[in-house]
Amino acid sequence: MQIMLFFLLGLLAFPSQIPGVMVKGILISIFMIVIARPIATFSILSWFKIPIKQQIFISWVGLRGAASIVFAIFAVTYGVPIENDIFHIIFFIALFSVAVQGTLLPAMARKLDLIDNNSSILKTFNDYTEDKSTKLIEVSVTEDCRLVNKSIMDADIPEDILIVMIKRNGDVLVPNGSTVIRSEDVLVITGNNLDELDNLSEK
Repeated sequence: MQIMLFFLLGLLAFPSQIPGVMVKGILISIFMIVIARPIATFSILSWFKIPIKQQIFISWVGLRGAASIVFAIFAVTYGVPIENDIFHIIFFIALFSVAVQGTLLPAMARKLDLIDNNSSILKTFNDYTEDKSTKLIEVSVTEDCRLVNKSIMDADIPEDILIVMIKRNGDVLVPNGSTVIRSEDVLVITGNNLDELDNLSEK
């Protein structure tokens, strides 16, 4: 999605028009970085007792980009009458934000003493693993099972167990809290505690 947005940006932008909006773009960027973004950040995060250093850092890393570009594209493509070249102004603001805030991001983190020297953030998705393995098993519901004719919300199912699917008469159902469990249903369930999974089929 991000790639497509910046691809469209490249198609619609004319580099020759950038110098004409630089002054306005720089002034707006400075206002957003120094005044608007900090006011918005502090007024919201102060309620959550977040340390001031973290608030400053969050304020600084609020890079302007995809969302503002989308709104600018809407204005251009729908022919909205505008006095200034809003598209190229926003284009310049996005570039200025990424260049200035993005470049100074490591320095800002060091200045605010928010770098953890004991860990590395240079990880890929493959570096993250689940603490517990997730298992899917099938439980057949017999006539004398305690779950028969009860809705899932009333069946007293342990919180860490989830019924993800119900097989019934050759059909596959995606259950919700009001789904009633019937005799001869096959429940596809997941959970971390096998003992609790076994207890579901007990009388």
